[in-house]
Amino acid sequence: MNIRRFIYLFFVILGILSIVFMTQWFSYELFSASFYLLMITVLVLTVESLLPRTNVTIKDVLKVLTAIAMVLVVFITVSIWLISIITA
Repeated sequence: MNIRRFIYLFFVILGILSIVFMTQWFSYELFSASFYLLMITVLVLTVESLLPRTNVTIKDVLKVLTAIAMVLVVFITVSIWLISIITA
C-alpha cells in the first residue's frame, strides 16, 4: 500500500469516528472536538482528491485553492452558528 492510499484511509476512518462521536454523545467538548476533526478531515480529503498524480498545472492549483476556500467558508459559518447556539 502506498503512502497516499494510507493517508486517505486514515482520514476516512477519522471522519467516520468524528461523525459517530458527534451523533452519539452530546457534550460540548466532545462535540466541538469532533466537529473540528471532521472539518480537518474534509479539508485533507478534498485536497488529497484534487491533487493530480503527476504534472501539476495552474488549473490544478486553482481547483485545490477553490476547494480549500469553500471548506473554510463552511467551517467558519458552522463555527459561528455553534457559538450562537451555545451562547443563546
